[in-house]
Amino acid sequence: MKRTWLDGVLNQKFLLYTFVVVITLAVTVHLWSDKICLPDEWSDEMLREWLQKNHIFFEETDSREVLIEKVKISLKKQ
Repeated sequence: MKRTWLDGVLNQKFLLYTFVVVITLAVTVHLWSDKICLPDEWSDEMLREWLQKNHIFFEETDSREVLIEKVKISLKKQ
């Protein structure tokens, strides 16, 4: 059976392993990278949860704008 160029490339372990490592690194960086998202894009539930985790007082009746302002002020302090 005649060998094709693909057979030759796949038989070279170095190229195959290099390809696998590059793809694995790319996927890892993509999955572990910070998802930059502004508080304006968060849901109300996410805003309340973030404020609770950071021990910042808020009222259940606070509007979305008030929650966003509290988060932004807290982020500026950090």
